Amino acid sequence: ALVNSAIERIKANNAPPIDFPKEIHALENLDPTIWEVLNHELGHLKNSVDGKPLILLFIPNPYDFDYRKALGKPSLVQEKIKATCDSLGIVYVDLLETMPSEDAKSFYLKNDDHFNKLGDKTATEILIKKLREHNIIQ
Repeated sequence: ALVNSAIERIKANNAPPIDFPKEIHALENLDPTIWEVLNHELGHLKNSVDGKPLILLFIPNPYDFDYRKALGKPSLVQEKIKATCDSLGIVYVDLLETMPSEDAKSFYLKNDDHFNKLGDKTATEILIKKLREHNIIQ
């Protein structure tokens, strides 16, 4: 709720944030039990695919690009999810790291956080490249 209220304030101003309110970082201070559950559930999911590749795709919303730019690095949440995926042998694809951030708004439908045709095309190209890098497809 705190993060959503901060996002709504940012949207209302129609400007990228310059400095983020403290509540944006609330996700980074989640109860450690949540990370234990995440690790357990991802491990269970990995075991359920019987040795087949498992891919976790992080699909950003338009404001994630602003957050990344302000932080200058992946969020702690993303770092923890990536570390969990790495430790379990899950391919982690973070579109936020690979999509050009200077064109971020051009990937989304107007006044929406779903990809438009350009966003779909760009995300698909990135995913295909990552799947090839991991020899999942040729």
